[in-house]
Amino acid sequence: MPAAVADSAILIGENGEITLACLPQSAGTARRIVAAHLAHWGIDALVDDAGVVVSELVANAATHTGGTRLGLTVALEHDRTVRIAVRDCSRSLPHRFSDSADQEHGRGIAVIESLSTSWGVTVLPIGKVVWARLHPGRVTGRHPQAIERCADRVTTAVEGETR
Repeated sequence: MPAAVADSAILIGENGEITLACLPQSAGTARRIVAAHLAHWGIDALVDDAGVVVSELVANAATHTGGTRLGLTVALEHDRTVRIAVRDCSRSLPHRFSDSADQEHGRGIAVIESLSTSWGVTVLPIGKVVWARLHPGRVTGRHPQAIERCADRVTTAVEGETR
């Protein structure tokens, strides 16, 4: 992991997976980790989209799994595609709900789908990995209302936990 991220709550496994608490406020740590990797690889153009994607992945794990830990991996693939993945303890698959601008919850997968070149789920014997791929040639920002609401939700969750 690039040296720009220091957090005592981070554990790094042998496979490079970073373990974080399965809480909404871990989204901020995850964004910093992803941003540090992108800066290290010289792909700063993806910071905004990747930050929203990893925030949604962490928020979904924290909201829907009931686990205490999640695993984060950030990998650079051969064509400069960045793969962001979050592992959790639940085998329940994520659902894509209506994409209504009035809907306050349930749009995370639509946001991930909008900002990534591909996304998917790998079911494990215990839990699953939800992943998304982003490419610097496709910086989108195509879903501004959902992104804005996602950022507000994550900020509210973090502020609510720190009071």
